Amino acid sequence: MPAPLDPQQRERLVAAMGEVERLLLASQVRVAEADPLTPAAQFCAREYYAESASRFATGFDPAVGGAVADSSITPPRGLLLLATRRGEPVGCGALTLHGRGLAEIKRVWASPSVRGLGLGRRLLRELESRAAAHGCRRVQLDTNGSLTRRSRCTAPPGITRSCRTTTTPTRSCGSRNP
Repeated sequence: MPAPLDPQQRERLVAAMGEVERLLLASQVRVAEADPLTPAAQFCAREYYAESASRFATGFDPAVGGAVADSSITPPRGLLLLATRRGEPVGCGALTLHGRGLAEIKRVWASPSVRGLGLGRRLLRELESRAAAHGCRRVQLDTNGSLTRRSRCTAPPGITRSCRTTTTPTRSCGSRNP
């Protein structure tokens, strides 16, 4: 039987246990294309709208900013990805295909219960992959300046990232060109 752990070892063990718990939780999240009108997608939309309205200085109006049920995110014009954990919705992200090789990523949201697990980064990468599969050469990320969590992930090979700021309630903050 090993001797009891000293305080430093206990601290390392607790940190390792926390990391294992986060990784197990992340492994339970599934991401798949979904109909924006399903109850799970509508739940994510309501949560996204409520959080956006509380964070944006001017509030958030889905009629102006684009609703999750907007036809621009349904095939063939776009798509919605829904993230679930044990069947419960925990995140979403939408892709609009504009033609001429341009796509727009919007409405990326992760539930507070799964934040810090890399779900936002995972959704962005999957949306970029779907855009590329549709022949898009450029992808813009639609976001708002008051959002503090921005993608910290490395751009995929062949894609460059730029940022432009506007004064509109939503803005394009990233543009990627393969």
